[in-house]
Amino acid sequence: MVDDSTTTLSGHLNVYPFGHAVRSELVANKYRTLLEQNENSEILCLTRLCSETDLTESLSTSLDTVGHPAVETLTNFAVQTLEVLEPQIEQLSDHERIELLAEHLSTHEWETDYLATAAQQSSFGQDIGRLLIEMESRDCLSSEAYNSPILREIAVVGRQFRALLEEKKLIDRPSLVPRATEAVQTTIKNNSVPDVLSEREVLLIADFEEFASVERQFLHTIAEAADATICAIAERQSRILSSWREAGSVEEMASGLTVTSGVNPTGADTAPQAVGEYLITGGHARSSHSDGTVQVIEADTFEQQLTQIADEIEHLCRSAGYEYSDITVCYQDSSAPVDRTIRQLQRHGIPTTAVTVSRLGEDPAVRELHDVAVVGAETSDEDDVEGARERLLAIDGVTEPVIRDIATASTATAGLWSWVGETQLKHRIGTQWEEIAARDQFRRLREVIELAEFLETTPELEDSWERFLIALERAFKYSSTRVETIETDQSDGGVAVKTIYGLKHSSSKAVFLPNVTDDAYPFTPDLTPLLPMSRLRKEPTFPTLTAPSQSEIKETFRPTVDSSGDGFTQYFTEVSRRLLGTAASGATERLYFALPQEGADSLGTYHQPSRFLTDLIEEFSEITPLTHDGKRGTASHGGASEFVVEHVDQTLEAVRRAAVGGDSVDLESYECELSAIETLLEQPEATTVRDAIEARIDFRHGRVRRE
Repeated sequence: MVDDSTTTLSGHLNVYPFGHAVRSELVANKYRTLLEQNENSEILCLTRLCSETDLTESLSTSLDTVGHPAVETLTNFAVQTLEVLEPQIEQLSDHERIELLAEHLSTHEWETDYLATAAQQSSFGQDIGRLLIEMESRDCLSSEAYNSPILREIAVVGRQFRALLEEKKLIDRPSLVPRATEAVQTTIKNNSVPDVLSEREVLLIADFEEFASVERQFLHTIAEAADATICAIAERQSRILSSWREAGSVEEMASGLTVTSGVNPTGADTAPQAVGEYLITGGHARSSHSDGTVQVIEADTFEQQLTQIADEIEHLCRSAGYEYSDITVCYQDSSAPVDRTIRQLQRHGIPTTAVTVSRLGEDPAVRELHDVAVVGAETSDEDDVEGARERLLAIDGVTEPVIRDIATASTATAGLWSWVGETQLKHRIGTQWEEIAARDQFRRLREVIELAEFLETTPELEDSWERFLIALERAFKYSSTRVETIETDQSDGGVAVKTIYGLKHSSSKAVFLPNVTDDAYPFTPDLTPLLPMSRLRKEPTFPTLTAPSQSEIKETFRPTVDSSGDGFTQYFTEVSRRLLGTAASGATERLYFALPQEGADSLGTYHQPSRFLTDLIEEFSEITPLTHDGKRGTASHGGASEFVVEHVDQTLEAVRRAAVGGDSVDLESYECELSAIETLLEQPEATTVRDAIEARIDFRHGRVRRE
């Protein structure tokens, strides 16, 4: 375990108010100053959520006279450090880790009755994997740290799995930073710090607010090894990823650093920026912003929502002079229907690029290889085999002898390579898909074949079509989980589909935010059904923040309203609000909130608009519905309208529940109440309230009206 007893940093931290400036500009200015102050010094710029590519390009443009700056993501630098200090260690891909963990879990005899029973469920491996990612990445595998016997046993299994990886000289992604820290600490003790570390004289940290405690320990260790100065840049009230595991302000994270405050911001210049600033800081909202637009897209279904987004994108590109690369569609996290969104946009002729983790099984080339595995696996269902065979035979040049030869290959790896060559799969990808989509398919194709090669070269794992099919389908299932690392590169040329984490510190002329409903903003964190948050909240040492105090909430978010009630719910409500504000702030000209009445996977389920959006529309007169006929309605409401609509909602919901469950209701009583409300609203003096209620009802149905 990493020794975190001396996580005291040395250097300087510049903290800027939220919305002050583009992060790359601040980093470039600081980089230039450091060069002037430290002539011929080796400066390494480390980032957590900033795009490595974008930041490098920005620095190179701004500092074209000083050469190519060294910019690395934290994870990449940890990998590079281990390659030098422990070159014998091989990093596992996420899919390879899943297979080794599944094999390890299959041999474990669970002592806890709850886990022994849960192990019979098909999702058990995925649930344990999610919990271990949280525990491994935060170096929290000590069983003594937990009160629950369930978590203690999971921690024991995690340590056993880590020992297995060490025995095989393997390392998984969650363990990269803790292991790199340990390796550097060893070189310090042995006075054997390599040049790759000692030559770094200055560490420039681009987004210090997103460095969690384990990552700050890594910074401390490499700075000590190199005798380097830390110069960090942070933005106040902008922590999103690190806030999941650590409460408090940026200043509280900066133990040992000399903290200085940047200049005060001049205020939001555009309507989208004002909306983002209001969400994050709770500042004043009613001043008018003539530049930029904020609009709301209403739709009945998830698909209709995407259709309207696609139509508006085309409108922007054809009529407003936008390029596709000027536009971003942004979801809350990587569990969102990214692939479904990409397919829908592409059906409308819109090129896209995904800057997030999405479902492996949605890729056409990967699905083709899955059909090959189904045909090759002797245990496959006959109907599945027949369907896969028909799809393969529909490909030009594919015959029964080709399929038979592939299926009888000596190994799955050999069979896959043979299929790629015999059917010219790479050529078909390159000619049938646009460059952006083709690159993504090539990457996933490589992932699948590397998974087959891993099975072939790992003695504990069976090398067969049957085993490969199991592994591939498990990768399909697990690849949609929320991931810790958001350090992905963006391809140019298409509409970016990314997460809010990927949008932070970057911007787009137009940003579309789908699914701004009250079940998404605010959300309730729940890692896994195996251990819901109701259980984890009793474990204060669990890596995800489970029991924040009111003082911690105040220091983290500085809410502008009185707070009360459950701390956990309140804390993550504020996290949700900040995420939405971060996304809104990424739009420089146009911001769109989209409201589907039905979600992507919840047909028949009614979704209400996010309470944050309802508040925004009340506060900002600039927010309008996306219409082209000039028709607008009213969107303000007061306490009376709120009460009436809530009462009507409850009445109708009671009737619906009775119809489903067979309960009895007093329809006559409900009818009398509704008639009384109707009579009151017919009075001339009730015009304002009536209009407000109509607007409120529109909101409840996912519609936005504005005069």
